[in-house]
Amino acid sequence: MSNTGRTQRRATTRTSAARRIAAQRAAQRARRRRLLLAGGAGLLVIVIAVTFVAIKVFSKPAKAQPAVTLAAVAREVTGIPAPVLNAATPTSATTPLITTRGHPALLTSGGKPEVLYMGGEYCPYCAAERWVLTAALSRFGTFSGLSFIHSAPDDGDIATLTFHGAHYTSKYLSFAGDEWYTEDETKVLQAPASAQLALFRKYDGPPYVAAGQADGFPFVDVGNRYLSDGAQLSPSELSGLTWQQIAAGMKNPASPVGRDLDAAVSVLTASLCKLTGGQPSSVCTSAGVRAAAGDL
Repeated sequence: MSNTGRTQRRATTRTSAARRIAAQRAAQRARRRRLLLAGGAGLLVIVIAVTFVAIKVFSKPAKAQPAVTLAAVAREVTGIPAPVLNAATPTSATTPLITTRGHPALLTSGGKPEVLYMGGEYCPYCAAERWVLTAALSRFGTFSGLSFIHSAPDDGDIATLTFHGAHYTSKYLSFAGDEWYTEDETKVLQAPASAQLALFRKYDGPPYVAAGQADGFPFVDVGNRYLSDGAQLSPSELSGLTWQQIAAGMKNPASPVGRDLDAAVSVLTASLCKLTGGQPSSVCTSAGVRAAAGDL
């Protein structure tokens, strides 16, 4: 394909992605307005819904997810075979990252580049992005303490995991996973530190996010070099799937889930390789990462 053809394709993809982000933010803002207007009646509905779900869960213990099964899911999503991820390249469903210019690197006290995630457990777009973040970061380090949740029952009910209570270790990167709200978006779970909140306010607005589209989740700051302001793919692709099905799909590049989630993993991995100076080379020189780096 000629340079002109590639430029046109990327421009079309970015335009489509921008429209998806705008639609995501509009839906999130409309949802918050509905909650505020509903007031006490809305809270009563939520209480009834949660009570109903709790009754179903505890009345049918045979269908509960065994801890060993969820541990296996965690192993799958953090241990996707290298050949699968190495071959994954961006697709039309992948929202490109936003590149920042002229900002100081985001570093921890130990001098490692930092990745900051801010979201809410209720949020379906966060639900999709966590799968991508977990798989990409696992190529550079190790997660422990991951647990599994769904987005809000009335907001997609998407099977996902949570970073609340999880830990990440890496010789290349550091990671801060801030789950701001619970599955009830009116309840704070983990209030962000002042420095994190400052980054959110700095980058979650013009010129990085269009006016009127701020205050959206998820927000991912990749070392102050790249931003993912909105999910890299639509959560509708995960609708109706279990944790096990999503994790298994990510190991199967022939599946729709594997194709699009792994493509997003490659894009995020390429940005992480920019932070680490191309290390580890076995990850950063792979075909999929090289292809994704062309759009950064």
